[in-house]
Amino acid sequence: MRERRTARIVTGRVCALMLALALALSSCGVLSGLFEEREDPRDRAASLMEHFEDRYFLSALDDKRLAAVCDIYEAAMAFEKSCTLERLSSEELSEVLTLMAAECPELFQLDYTGSFTGLTDRSGRFVSLDLVYLMDEDKYRERRRDCEEVLAGFVRDTAGLDAEGRERFVFDAVAASCRYDLSSANAGTAWGALVDHRAKCDGVSAAFKWAMEALDIPCVTLTADVVGGVVGHAWNAVELDGDWYRVDLTQSTRIDEFENAGLTDVIYFAFNISDDFVTEPYEVLDAFASVRPLPECERMDRSYYALHGLYIENDARRDAIASRELFALPTSGGTFTLQFSTPESARALPSALTPLVSAAYPHASWTCQTLPYNICVVTVNP
Repeated sequence: MRERRTARIVTGRVCALMLALALALSSCGVLSGLFEEREDPRDRAASLMEHFEDRYFLSALDDKRLAAVCDIYEAAMAFEKSCTLERLSSEELSEVLTLMAAECPELFQLDYTGSFTGLTDRSGRFVSLDLVYLMDEDKYRERRRDCEEVLAGFVRDTAGLDAEGRERFVFDAVAASCRYDLSSANAGTAWGALVDHRAKCDGVSAAFKWAMEALDIPCVTLTADVVGGVVGHAWNAVELDGDWYRVDLTQSTRIDEFENAGLTDVIYFAFNISDDFVTEPYEVLDAFASVRPLPECERMDRSYYALHGLYIENDARRDAIASRELFALPTSGGTFTLQFSTPESARALPSALTPLVSAAYPHASWTCQTLPYNICVVTVNP
Protein backbone atom coordinates (compact mmCIF):
# COMPACT_ATOMS: atom_id res chain seq x y z
CA MET A 1 0.00 0.00 0.00
CA ARG A 2 2.85 2.42 0.82
CA GLU A 3 4.48 1.90 -2.62
CA ARG A 4 1.25 2.68 -4.45
CA ARG A 5 0.63 5.78 -2.28
CA THR A 6 4.15 7.05 -3.03
CA ALA A 7 3.60 6.59 -6.76
CA ARG A 8 0.45 8.67 -6.57
CA ILE A 9 2.27 11.47 -4.71
CA VAL A 10 5.12 11.53 -7.25
CA THR A 11 2.72 11.52 -10.15
CA GLY A 12 0.74 14.32 -8.58
CA ARG A 13 3.86 16.40 -8.10
CA VAL A 14 4.90 15.88 -11.74
CA CYS A 15 1.48 16.91 -12.96
CA ALA A 16 1.58 19.98 -10.77
CA LEU A 17 4.98 20.95 -12.11
CA MET A 18 3.80 20.45 -15.72
CA LEU A 19 0.71 22.54 -15.09
CA ALA A 20 2.78 25.32 -13.54
CA LEU A 21 5.19 25.23 -16.48
CA ALA A 22 2.29 25.29 -18.96
CA LEU A 23 0.76 28.29 -17.24
CA ALA A 24 4.10 30.08 -17.22
CA LEU A 25 4.70 29.38 -20.91
CA SER A 26 1.17 30.37 -21.79
CA SER A 27 1.51 33.68 -19.95
CA CYS A 28 4.53 34.62 -22.06
CA GLY A 29 3.02 33.40 -25.34
CA VAL A 30 5.44 30.48 -25.82
CA LEU A 31 3.01 27.62 -25.38
CA SER A 32 0.59 28.94 -27.98
CA GLY A 33 3.45 29.13 -30.48
CA LEU A 34 4.49 25.56 -29.70
CA PHE A 35 1.06 24.07 -30.08
CA GLU A 36 -0.47 26.40 -32.68
CA GLU A 37 -1.70 24.39 -35.64
CA ARG A 38 -0.09 25.76 -38.81
CA GLU A 39 -2.29 26.27 -41.85
CA ASP A 40 -1.75 23.74 -44.61
CA PRO A 41 0.57 25.34 -47.21
CA ARG A 42 -1.71 24.39 -50.08
CA ASP A 43 -4.75 25.97 -48.44
CA ARG A 44 -2.70 29.04 -47.63
CA ALA A 45 -1.36 29.31 -51.18
CA ALA A 46 -4.86 28.99 -52.63
CA SER A 47 -6.06 31.83 -50.39
CA LEU A 48 -3.14 34.06 -51.40
CA MET A 49 -2.99 33.44 -55.15
CA GLU A 50 -5.64 33.34 -57.82
CA HIS A 51 -5.45 30.28 -60.07
CA PHE A 52 -3.00 28.59 -57.69
CA GLU A 53 -3.95 25.08 -58.77
CA ASP A 54 -3.25 26.06 -62.39
CA ARG A 55 0.30 27.13 -61.58
CA TYR A 56 2.12 24.14 -62.99
CA PHE A 57 5.22 24.14 -60.81
CA LEU A 58 4.14 25.95 -57.64
CA SER A 59 1.14 23.66 -57.21
CA ALA A 60 3.49 20.65 -57.27
CA LEU A 61 5.96 21.93 -54.65
CA ASP A 62 6.61 20.05 -51.42
CA ASP A 63 5.23 21.59 -48.22
CA LYS A 64 8.52 23.11 -47.11
CA ARG A 65 9.20 25.07 -50.29
CA LEU A 66 5.53 25.96 -50.76
CA ALA A 67 5.42 27.38 -47.22
CA ALA A 68 8.39 29.57 -48.16
CA VAL A 69 6.55 30.73 -51.30
CA CYS A 70 3.59 31.74 -49.14
CA ASP A 71 5.81 33.55 -46.64
CA ILE A 72 7.54 35.55 -49.38
CA TYR A 73 4.32 36.21 -51.31
CA GLU A 74 2.45 37.47 -48.26
CA ALA A 75 5.34 39.69 -47.15
CA ALA A 76 5.79 41.11 -50.65
CA MET A 77 2.12 41.98 -50.96
CA ALA A 78 2.41 43.86 -47.66
CA PHE A 79 5.65 45.53 -48.86
CA GLU A 80 7.54 44.32 -45.81
CA LYS A 81 11.31 44.78 -45.76
CA SER A 82 11.97 41.13 -44.93
CA CYS A 83 10.16 37.89 -44.25
CA THR A 84 10.79 34.97 -41.92
CA LEU A 85 11.66 31.59 -43.41
CA GLU A 86 11.86 28.11 -41.95
CA ARG A 87 15.52 27.24 -42.50
CA LEU A 88 15.99 27.06 -46.25
CA SER A 89 19.29 26.20 -47.88
CA SER A 90 20.59 28.71 -50.42
CA GLU A 91 19.76 26.19 -53.16
CA GLU A 92 16.17 25.78 -51.93
CA LEU A 93 15.73 29.54 -51.66
CA SER A 94 17.12 30.05 -55.16
CA GLU A 95 14.67 27.46 -56.51
CA VAL A 96 11.74 29.11 -54.74
CA LEU A 97 12.57 32.57 -56.10
CA THR A 98 13.12 31.22 -59.64
CA LEU A 99 9.72 29.55 -59.61
CA MET A 100 7.98 32.58 -58.14
CA ALA A 101 9.47 34.84 -60.81
CA ALA A 102 8.12 32.48 -63.49
CA GLU A 103 4.77 31.55 -61.95
CA CYS A 104 3.62 34.77 -60.23
CA PRO A 105 3.33 37.44 -62.95
CA GLU A 106 1.27 39.62 -60.62
CA LEU A 107 4.22 39.85 -58.20
CA PHE A 108 6.05 42.31 -60.42
CA GLN A 109 6.94 44.69 -57.59
CA LEU A 110 9.73 42.35 -56.46
CA ASP A 111 13.27 42.63 -57.81
CA TYR A 112 14.56 39.13 -58.47
CA THR A 113 17.72 40.19 -60.29
CA GLY A 114 20.13 40.78 -57.40
CA SER A 115 21.78 38.27 -55.08
CA PHE A 116 19.47 37.50 -52.17
CA THR A 117 20.45 38.41 -48.62
CA GLY A 118 19.03 37.67 -45.19
CA LEU A 119 19.77 36.08 -41.83
CA THR A 120 21.17 32.55 -41.65
CA ASP A 121 21.58 30.08 -38.84
CA ARG A 122 24.85 28.37 -37.89
CA SER A 123 24.42 25.80 -40.64
CA GLY A 124 24.05 28.53 -43.29
CA ARG A 125 20.33 28.05 -43.78
CA PHE A 126 18.19 31.12 -44.35
CA VAL A 127 15.81 32.04 -41.55
CA SER A 128 14.84 35.36 -43.16
CA LEU A 129 15.00 37.03 -46.58
CA ASP A 130 15.49 40.70 -47.37
CA LEU A 131 12.99 41.90 -49.97
CA VAL A 132 13.93 44.45 -52.64
CA TYR A 133 11.24 46.30 -54.59
CA LEU A 134 11.16 47.91 -58.02
CA MET A 135 8.49 50.41 -56.96
CA ASP A 136 6.60 51.61 -53.89
CA GLU A 137 3.24 50.23 -52.83
CA ASP A 138 1.13 53.04 -54.29
CA LYS A 139 2.80 52.72 -57.68
CA TYR A 140 2.36 48.95 -57.61
CA ARG A 141 -1.36 49.17 -56.80
CA GLU A 142 -1.84 51.65 -59.63
CA ARG A 143 0.07 49.55 -62.12
CA ARG A 144 -1.64 46.35 -61.09
CA ARG A 145 -5.01 47.99 -61.72
CA ASP A 146 -3.76 49.00 -65.16
CA CYS A 147 -2.76 45.41 -65.92
CA GLU A 148 -6.05 44.00 -64.67
CA GLU A 149 -7.96 46.40 -66.93
CA VAL A 150 -6.03 45.06 -69.93
CA LEU A 151 -6.68 41.47 -68.85
CA ALA A 152 -10.38 42.21 -68.37
CA GLY A 153 -10.41 43.58 -71.91
CA PHE A 154 -8.91 40.32 -73.20
CA VAL A 155 -11.63 38.35 -71.41
CA ARG A 156 -14.37 40.62 -72.75
CA ASP A 157 -13.08 40.73 -76.34
CA THR A 158 -12.58 36.98 -76.63
CA ALA A 159 -15.94 35.90 -75.22
CA GLY A 160 -17.31 33.08 -77.37
CA LEU A 161 -13.97 32.10 -78.90
CA ASP A 162 -12.40 28.69 -78.36
CA ALA A 163 -9.13 28.37 -76.43
CA GLU A 164 -7.01 28.68 -79.54
CA GLY A 165 -8.86 31.80 -80.61
CA ARG A 166 -8.39 33.39 -77.19
CA GLU A 167 -4.71 32.54 -77.23
CA ARG A 168 -4.27 33.97 -80.73
CA PHE A 169 -6.06 37.20 -79.77
CA VAL A 170 -3.64 37.84 -76.89
CA PHE A 171 -0.64 36.90 -79.01
CA ASP A 172 -1.67 39.36 -81.72
CA ALA A 173 -2.47 42.16 -79.28
CA VAL A 174 0.81 41.99 -77.37
CA ALA A 175 2.93 41.37 -80.48
CA ALA A 176 1.46 44.41 -82.23
CA SER A 177 1.72 46.80 -79.29
CA CYS A 178 4.89 45.81 -77.43
CA ARG A 179 8.38 46.82 -78.50
CA TYR A 180 11.33 44.66 -77.52
CA ASP A 181 13.35 46.79 -75.11
CA LEU A 182 16.21 45.86 -72.81
CA SER A 183 16.70 49.33 -71.32
CA SER A 184 13.36 50.08 -69.69
CA ALA A 185 13.38 49.83 -65.88
CA ASN A 186 10.22 47.67 -66.01
CA ALA A 187 11.10 45.63 -69.10
CA GLY A 188 11.11 42.43 -67.07
CA THR A 189 7.58 42.87 -65.76
CA ALA A 190 4.13 42.03 -67.08
CA TRP A 191 3.23 45.71 -66.68
CA GLY A 192 6.03 46.58 -69.09
CA ALA A 193 4.53 44.36 -71.79
CA LEU A 194 0.83 45.02 -71.15
CA VAL A 195 0.75 48.73 -70.34
CA ASP A 196 4.09 50.44 -70.96
CA HIS A 197 4.48 48.43 -74.19
CA ARG A 198 8.24 48.04 -73.72
CA ALA A 199 9.54 44.71 -72.48
CA LYS A 200 12.05 41.92 -72.86
CA CYS A 201 11.53 38.18 -72.77
CA ASP A 202 10.75 37.75 -69.08
CA GLY A 203 8.25 40.61 -69.13
CA VAL A 204 6.59 39.37 -72.31
CA SER A 205 6.32 35.78 -71.07
CA ALA A 206 4.95 36.98 -67.70
CA ALA A 207 2.27 39.02 -69.48
CA PHE A 208 1.31 36.09 -71.70
CA LYS A 209 1.05 33.71 -68.74
CA TRP A 210 -1.07 36.16 -66.76
CA ALA A 211 -3.41 36.59 -69.71
CA MET A 212 -3.69 32.82 -70.24
CA GLU A 213 -4.61 32.40 -66.57
CA ALA A 214 -7.35 35.02 -66.97
CA LEU A 215 -8.63 33.12 -70.03
CA ASP A 216 -8.51 29.69 -68.33
CA ILE A 217 -5.81 28.29 -70.63
CA PRO A 218 -3.12 26.20 -68.88
CA CYS A 219 0.21 27.95 -69.36
CA VAL A 220 3.71 27.80 -67.93
CA THR A 221 6.70 30.10 -68.17
CA LEU A 222 10.14 28.57 -68.56
CA THR A 223 13.47 30.34 -68.15
CA ALA A 224 16.79 29.08 -69.39
CA ASP A 225 20.44 29.82 -69.83
CA VAL A 226 21.90 29.83 -73.30
CA VAL A 227 24.48 27.07 -73.51
CA GLY A 228 27.86 28.70 -73.97
CA GLY A 229 26.38 32.20 -73.70
CA VAL A 230 25.79 34.86 -71.07
CA VAL A 231 22.20 35.91 -71.85
CA GLY A 232 19.24 33.82 -70.76
CA HIS A 233 15.77 33.56 -72.25
CA ALA A 234 12.16 33.03 -71.18
CA TRP A 235 9.17 31.65 -73.09
CA ASN A 236 5.85 29.88 -72.50
CA ALA A 237 4.09 26.63 -73.16
CA VAL A 238 0.30 26.29 -73.42
CA GLU A 239 -1.93 23.24 -73.17
CA LEU A 240 -4.61 22.86 -75.84
CA ASP A 241 -6.85 19.79 -75.81
CA GLY A 242 -4.35 17.83 -73.74
CA ASP A 243 -1.25 18.63 -75.83
CA TRP A 244 1.45 21.15 -74.94
CA TYR A 245 2.80 23.69 -77.45
CA ARG A 246 5.70 26.08 -77.20
CA VAL A 247 5.01 29.81 -77.54
CA ASP A 248 7.75 32.42 -77.76
CA LEU A 249 5.87 35.69 -78.09
CA THR A 250 9.01 37.77 -77.62
CA GLN A 251 10.17 36.74 -81.09
CA SER A 252 7.09 38.43 -82.60
CA THR A 253 7.16 41.71 -80.70
CA ARG A 254 8.12 44.89 -82.53
CA ILE A 255 11.85 44.66 -83.17
CA ASP A 256 13.83 47.46 -84.77
CA GLU A 257 15.76 45.30 -87.20
CA PHE A 258 12.59 43.82 -88.67
CA GLU A 259 10.78 47.14 -88.91
CA ASN A 260 13.84 48.66 -90.60
CA ALA A 261 13.56 45.87 -93.16
CA GLY A 262 9.94 46.84 -93.84
CA LEU A 263 8.40 43.98 -91.81
CA THR A 264 5.69 45.68 -89.77
CA ASP A 265 3.03 42.95 -89.65
CA VAL A 266 2.97 40.36 -86.87
CA ILE A 267 5.13 37.40 -87.84
CA TYR A 268 4.31 34.14 -86.07
CA PHE A 269 7.82 32.83 -85.50
CA ALA A 270 7.04 30.56 -82.57
CA PHE A 271 3.28 30.26 -82.15
CA ASN A 272 2.37 26.76 -80.91
CA ILE A 273 5.46 24.96 -82.14
CA SER A 274 7.34 21.90 -80.95
CA ASP A 275 10.48 22.00 -78.84
CA ASP A 276 12.30 20.12 -81.59
CA PHE A 277 11.69 23.01 -83.98
CA VAL A 278 13.80 25.33 -81.80
CA THR A 279 17.47 25.23 -82.74
CA GLU A 280 18.85 27.58 -80.07
CA PRO A 281 20.77 25.64 -77.36
CA TYR A 282 18.68 26.64 -74.35
CA GLU A 283 19.12 24.80 -71.05
CA VAL A 284 16.08 25.15 -68.78
CA LEU A 285 17.00 26.03 -65.19
CA ASP A 286 17.16 23.10 -62.77
CA ALA A 287 14.58 24.69 -60.46
CA PHE A 288 11.77 23.63 -62.80
CA ALA A 289 12.70 19.99 -63.34
CA SER A 290 13.37 19.61 -59.60
CA VAL A 291 9.62 19.97 -59.04
CA ARG A 292 8.06 18.02 -61.90
CA PRO A 293 8.84 17.00 -65.51
CA LEU A 294 8.76 19.84 -68.01
CA PRO A 295 5.79 19.96 -70.39
CA GLU A 296 6.72 18.14 -73.60
CA CYS A 297 5.90 20.13 -76.72
CA GLU A 298 6.02 17.58 -79.54
CA ARG A 299 3.52 18.76 -82.16
CA MET A 300 3.36 21.36 -84.94
CA ASP A 301 -0.29 20.91 -85.91
CA ARG A 302 -1.45 24.01 -83.99
CA SER A 303 1.28 26.33 -85.28
CA TYR A 304 0.03 29.39 -87.13
CA TYR A 305 1.46 28.21 -90.45
CA ALA A 306 0.15 24.66 -90.13
CA LEU A 307 -3.35 25.95 -89.34
CA HIS A 308 -3.30 28.18 -92.43
CA GLY A 309 -1.75 25.67 -94.83
CA LEU A 310 1.52 27.61 -94.94
CA TYR A 311 3.81 25.12 -93.22
CA ILE A 312 5.91 23.18 -95.71
CA GLU A 313 7.22 19.87 -94.39
CA ASN A 314 8.68 18.65 -97.69
CA ASP A 315 9.72 20.24 -100.96
CA ALA A 316 7.12 18.27 -102.90
CA ARG A 317 4.40 20.58 -101.54
CA ARG A 318 6.46 23.76 -101.82
CA ASP A 319 5.71 24.77 -105.41
CA ALA A 320 1.99 24.09 -105.12
CA ILE A 321 1.64 26.16 -101.94
CA ALA A 322 3.82 29.00 -103.24
CA SER A 323 1.88 29.13 -106.53
CA ARG A 324 -1.42 29.19 -104.66
CA GLU A 325 -0.27 32.13 -102.52
CA LEU A 326 1.12 34.00 -105.55
CA PHE A 327 -2.12 33.76 -107.51
CA ALA A 328 -4.10 34.77 -104.41
CA LEU A 329 -2.33 38.12 -104.23
CA PRO A 330 -4.24 41.17 -105.56
CA THR A 331 -3.23 42.61 -108.93
CA SER A 332 -1.44 45.39 -107.06
CA GLY A 333 0.85 42.80 -105.47
CA GLY A 334 1.42 42.05 -101.83
CA THR A 335 3.13 39.77 -99.32
CA PHE A 336 2.76 36.23 -98.07
CA THR A 337 4.74 34.23 -95.52
CA LEU A 338 5.72 30.56 -95.45
CA GLN A 339 7.41 28.42 -92.83
CA PHE A 340 9.61 25.43 -93.63
CA SER A 341 10.49 22.43 -91.55
CA THR A 342 14.22 22.81 -92.23
CA PRO A 343 16.53 25.81 -92.77
CA GLU A 344 17.83 24.21 -95.97
CA SER A 345 14.35 24.24 -97.51
CA ALA A 346 13.85 27.86 -96.50
CA ARG A 347 17.12 28.91 -98.11
CA ALA A 348 16.17 27.09 -101.32
CA LEU A 349 12.89 28.97 -101.77
CA PRO A 350 14.21 32.00 -103.74
CA SER A 351 15.55 29.78 -106.51
CA ALA A 352 12.33 27.82 -106.67
CA LEU A 353 10.26 31.02 -106.77
CA THR A 354 11.87 32.52 -109.86
CA PRO A 355 9.87 30.56 -112.48
CA LEU A 356 6.71 30.69 -110.33
CA VAL A 357 6.74 34.48 -110.01
CA SER A 358 7.52 34.86 -113.72
CA ALA A 359 4.48 32.76 -114.57
CA ALA A 360 2.14 34.72 -112.30
CA TYR A 361 3.62 38.23 -112.74
CA PRO A 362 5.84 38.35 -115.84
CA HIS A 363 7.14 41.87 -115.23
CA ALA A 364 7.08 42.02 -111.45
CA SER A 365 9.91 42.75 -109.05
CA TRP A 366 9.95 40.64 -105.94
CA THR A 367 11.95 39.85 -102.80
CA CYS A 368 12.23 36.85 -100.51
CA GLN A 369 13.47 37.51 -96.99
CA THR A 370 14.63 34.52 -94.92
CA LEU A 371 14.08 34.98 -91.19
CA PRO A 372 14.57 32.93 -88.00
CA TYR A 373 12.48 29.80 -87.47
CA ASN A 374 12.72 29.00 -91.19
CA ILE A 375 10.33 31.81 -92.12
CA CYS A 376 10.29 33.23 -95.66
CA VAL A 377 8.51 36.52 -96.41
CA VAL A 378 7.76 36.95 -100.12
CA THR A 379 6.85 40.41 -101.44
CA VAL A 380 5.71 40.98 -105.04
CA ASN A 381 5.50 44.41 -106.69
CA PRO A 382 3.94 44.12 -110.21
